[in-house]
Amino acid sequence: MYVIEDMDILFDEEEITRKYRLGRLIETNGPLSKYIDEAKTMIQPKAVYTLLRIAGIDGDGVMLENGYALRSQLLAEKLQKTPEVALYIVTIGDQLEKRVSKLSSEDMLHSLVFDYLGTYAVGMLRRHIQSLVEGMMKVKVSHFGPGETETWDMEQQTVIFDLLMSSDEVKSKVNLEITESSLLVPKKFNSGLLAQTEGVYIQCNFCRLKCEYRRAKYIGATSEASSCDKHP
Repeated sequence: MYVIEDMDILFDEEEITRKYRLGRLIETNGPLSKYIDEAKTMIQPKAVYTLLRIAGIDGDGVMLENGYALRSQLLAEKLQKTPEVALYIVTIGDQLEKRVSKLSSEDMLHSLVFDYLGTYAVGMLRRHIQSLVEGMMKVKVSHFGPGETETWDMEQQTVIFDLLMSSDEVKSKVNLEITESSLLVPKKFNSGLLAQTEGVYIQCNFCRLKCEYRRAKYIGATSEASSCDKHP
């Protein structure tokens, strides 16, 4: 089990401006850097992750070496020849979230930018963990998130939480709780599985949502994913 309590997050202003369409905001309200500098004072990056061997695959179940099982037909298909997976949770704490909530009734624009920056920070933390895992495994890995597509139920987030947050030592370092609906609190978090996959896997292929983050077309709850030449 690995716990990281402090990480430097690089905020790419050009990427953020493009991804969240903030060009007009910057023109009328000053540089994005002033929002980033303020947001950084409230972001508390934390991460917990572990690497586990796959003990076997039974139907839609991926059995891990410690006795836990992950249930997803897609996971079972994609991990047929995968010896090892990483499970992780990243969070930026609750300070920025509280600030966003307070500003929502005072300065909606400011609140929205902070919310975008929080989402971006979580994504960067996930990328950092993915990079660490790839270095440890010596392979490129794909990302799977419970509840992010119809191929892996949100309830499976409970398995990840129970597995990673079971010790008092981890709980003392990473302040997270889980609700009855399997959501984590604070809400700016990301959790999932990282692994080398059987064939190309792009999560957007299995997500119905229409959003600015889409990397590939939706093809439905099937394992026949297509590749994306714009976002490797």
